[in-house]
Formats: sequence, structure tokens, C-alpha cells
Amino acid sequence: MLLSTLRSITAHSQLWMNPVMDQAAATHSQPDRAIVLGGSLAGLLAARVLADRFQTVLVLERDPLPTPWERPETPDETWCNRRPGTPQADHVHVLLARGQQILESLFPGFANDLATSGAVEVNWTADCAMMGLGSWNPRVSSDLVTRTSSRSLLESLVRRRLQAIPNVIFMSGVAVQGLVVAGDRVTGVRLEGNSAQNLVSTLATETLLGAQLVVDAMGRNSQMPRWLQQLGYGSVPEVTIDAKLGYASRWYQMPADYLAQVAQDPENTWKSILLWAKPPHQPRAGVLYPVEGNRWVVTVSGTNGDYPPADEEGFLAFVRSLRDPAIARAIASAQPISDIKLYRGTANRWRHYEQLATFPIGLALLGDAVCTFNPIYGQGMTGAALGAVTLGDCLDRAQSELGLDWGQFTHLFRQELARVIQLPWLMATGEDLRWPATEGPRPDRPTRWMQAYLERVLHLTDAHKDIHETVWKIQHMILSPQALFHPSIMMRVGGAWLYQRLLANWFPAWGPENLNLTPSFLGARR
Repeated sequence: MLLSTLRSITAHSQLWMNPVMDQAAATHSQPDRAIVLGGSLAGLLAARVLADRFQTVLVLERDPLPTPWERPETPDETWCNRRPGTPQADHVHVLLARGQQILESLFPGFANDLATSGAVEVNWTADCAMMGLGSWNPRVSSDLVTRTSSRSLLESLVRRRLQAIPNVIFMSGVAVQGLVVAGDRVTGVRLEGNSAQNLVSTLATETLLGAQLVVDAMGRNSQMPRWLQQLGYGSVPEVTIDAKLGYASRWYQMPADYLAQVAQDPENTWKSILLWAKPPHQPRAGVLYPVEGNRWVVTVSGTNGDYPPADEEGFLAFVRSLRDPAIARAIASAQPISDIKLYRGTANRWRHYEQLATFPIGLALLGDAVCTFNPIYGQGMTGAALGAVTLGDCLDRAQSELGLDWGQFTHLFRQELARVIQLPWLMATGEDLRWPATEGPRPDRPTRWMQAYLERVLHLTDAHKDIHETVWKIQHMILSPQALFHPSIMMRVGGAWLYQRLLANWFPAWGPENLNLTPSFLGARR
């Protein structure tokens, strides 16, 4: 207990050199201080970006966090030691290639950190056996390579890198009650007086902590809409599209020397398996995902209320019911090492802060606090990384010889973040809206046309390796979806469509599900 108290005093002493601010003092924020609310990946990456632009960055987190003095967790410990505020950490978390590029730019050598911690190197077009809308996709080596790990390991590595930066200070066990605002300017935050590590809690029932910038990265449970409404800024417009997807996950120990076998025979083995659902009639999907410590995470999902169960017999039956028995065969020889965990909060939700007529200067939001995606598409962590980069870019663009124009920054960041969110939002919701029981605004005619075009592109990935690689790179946010409109792809999509229409006219009794969308005369590219 004494040691813990001494560590807290050391970490937080510079914050409390001044007396607790009263309401008048709160209107004058301390120079060059930024506060980040939330210690998840979105908050950590925002803090990293701000560390280059502010003298002091405070990261406030409700959950207890390990300090720099504590022994780092080993891969044998990290995977099962998630924070209380991250129940979704029990499930597969994918850092897309674009996200890993951003982490490497923010923390040079981060890929080596992952490798040293046992994260598995995966060439996504070669090492992942994927069944798309048709059958198994071709496998070909590419430069689309990342390292796969648990969310807990990834977050712990980023946090330890950040704890090594002198001007970034963590305050854990801290609950934020609301914003402190003077006029239309955010000047800080209000903390609960009984926060676990609030060393001045005996001096007041509330503590005001000043800052020039407050960044909300508190995730999908952010209270900012309520706080802003209480301050008179009105209701935040919100759009929700819910495919009623639920998933269940279990962790397994790989069979002994499995990765060694893959290294010896990469063409006939795999590191990961991905079985997509097939709208509108096959709602079940599954992924087998390698992580540190020679483990697999198996996550299965069902859309439109076809939820997987938590009991062992039901879970295994659900795995066997997927479109191919590949995952069921793999885990038959693997040792389960966890309970079966469920998760249901999977709706896409976009809070349109950029549409508010008035907005307090000096406030920014990013990550799930603004927009949550259906987790099945793996966009959340990479979206948070893109938001952090956008935060830094907007701060730089609002800087002039006269200093930082806070009004310009606050407006610019909201608009730019909305632009960054637009693409992954359309990708996730466009797919979810193909399911008949999805709740939310229905797609307009251009969106329906895009869905039909994308479906035909995905059917071609079974036989065309170049299209398969292009689709993967778009999913990993390396390429723009505009790549799907390259003339060579559009010609093959048009040819397949014409071929299908001709077959439908010649053999109407076959039904569209029996028509081959990839005729041999189109020339499958290898």
C-alpha cells in the first residue's frame, strides 16, 4: 500500500503543485496542457500525437493501469489480463495494415516490439485461407503483411512506449464528471472527488483540472452528448445502423509446432482462416486468428439475431454449421484455454458532432466516442489511428505566426474527421444493409448500385488473384475503393454480368444461385 502511494505521488506531483482551482481560476487554463479522456488505443495514439505539440499531456483513465515501475507483463499474462472497461478484448481484434503503418510512424520500431512479444507475422493474401461469397479465394504472396496479436498486448505495448515519453503523464482510477467551460471555450474537466488516485480528494468534493485542449477518447460510452446538451449546445445528431450481429469467442492453444509446420509447407497450410457470411441467407461467419503465445482466438458471429450460444455444445455446433468445416477441424486438435465469451454491442453508430451549429472551442473527439463500426469488419483500431493522425494534422494547419487559432482548429478537426470516417462507414454499413432485418436508414439508389457492383467484384475474387489482392488492400485501407473501378476490373465485372444474363435467358430453370459468375473465357489472372 505504501509503495503504491509513493508511486502515485511521484507520477502526479507536478499536477498538483498549485492549489485546487476554484471556478474563477478554471477560466485561465494552464499553458500548453492537453488532457486526453480515456486510455484505450484511441486515447493513447491521440496522446502520442499531442506529445509533440504540447508541453504536458495528461491521460485520464477510469480503469487502474500498470505504472512504468511495474514488471512488464509477459505474453503468457497479457492475453488474459484485459482492463475492466474493455470486455470486447476477449474477441478478435485486427490492426489493419494501414493502422500498423501509422503505429510504426508514431513509434519507430513498433513492429519489432510486436515480433519480440510473439505476435504472428501474417501475409494476408497468402497465409489466410479465406472463403468469400463464392468459394475459397486464391492464395498469393503480397506485401500486405502485418503482425497479429491480442488487443491487450497491442494496447500494453503502445502504453509502455507512451509512458517513456517525459511529457506524457497517466492518471488512472480517475472518473471525469464533465467539462469546465468559460463562454464558448473549454478550459478543463471536472473530476470526481473520490477518484481512486486523486491525491487532493480530501480538499474538495470536486477537482477542476485545467487544459487548453480536451480530447474525448472514452469510447462508445462517452458522456459527451449529455454534457454538451447540459451546457446548451443541443442534441448531437446520431445515425445508427444495426445488423443485430452477435459473436462468441474462445481461446485455444495451438497444436505443438504448428507454426513450424506452416513455415515448412506454406502452400498447403495456413496461419488464419476466415469464413465470411453470405447475404442474405447465410448469416454465420467465423475467423480463426493467431496471436502471441502460440494461441488462436476463434470468433464466430451471426447476423440479424442469429446469435451464437455460450455453452460448449452449442458453441461447437455453431462452429460446425459454418459454410466450411475448416475451423471446426482445426480446433478439434487444439486445447481450449478460456471460457466462451459473448458480445452483442455491434451496431454502427455515428455521432455527427460536425453538424452542431455551435461547438465549444478547445474540444475534440475521436475513436468510438464519435463513430463505432460493426466489429466484424475490423476497422475500429485503424479508424482510431487515422483519427489521431488527423488530430495532429489539423493542429498543424491551424498554427500560424500568431500562434494556434483554436477556433479554426476546433471547426477544422470536426470536418476533417467526418471526411476520414466517411469511407469506413460506407464500407461497414453498406455491407450490413444487405441483410433484410438490419435496422436503420435504408440505402439510396447509388448505394444499392454500389452494393450490387461490389458483390460481383467479390465473386470474381475466387478466380482472379489480382482482384483478390486489390480487395484485401482496400479492406486494410491501403488502397482507395476507387481501385475497384480500374478498367481491367470493370471489364471483367461487365463480362461476368453479361455471361450470367445470357445463361439466365438460355437456362431459366437453373436459378441464379447455380450460374457460374466467372466464365473461363474472361481469363482468370494468376
